[in-house]
Amino acid sequence: MELNDLKKSFFGVYLLKSKNIKYNDAIYIGFTVNPERRIKQHNRGKNFGGAWKTSGKGPWDMLMVVHGFPNEIAALRFEWCWQHPNKSRVLRDLPKRRYAKETEFDYRLRILNEMCSIGPWWRLPLRINILSTENSFKIRV
Repeated sequence: MELNDLKKSFFGVYLLKSKNIKYNDAIYIGFTVNPERRIKQHNRGKNFGGAWKTSGKGPWDMLMVVHGFPNEIAALRFEWCWQHPNKSRVLRDLPKRRYAKETEFDYRLRILNEMCSIGPWWRLPLRINILSTENSFKIRV
């Protein structure tokens, strides 16, 4: 497989966390085929291709990317479920709310863990790449 073929087949779902102290708990989940380009767009703002939800709340740090999806549709479905765990039929058996004192990041990490252990995603060869540890991870077990 050539490098161009690999780039065409990359479908990733990423998690951003705001570095802005005013928006300390702000996170964003999105889809991309090019993580480097996408973080630049988010940090430049909505007029440069960033999402309106992230505009003005940056700078953003891309903490992780989940990839290994067979196609764009599978990645987009994963993204939607991770963004909306309360509305997803696949995730209907999960606790719907954050635990007491659980940050938004911890909650999304817990949801991600559950998503990777249930169908249809547990069958896929998904990889979770941790891209930044600048914001310390405080994972509660």
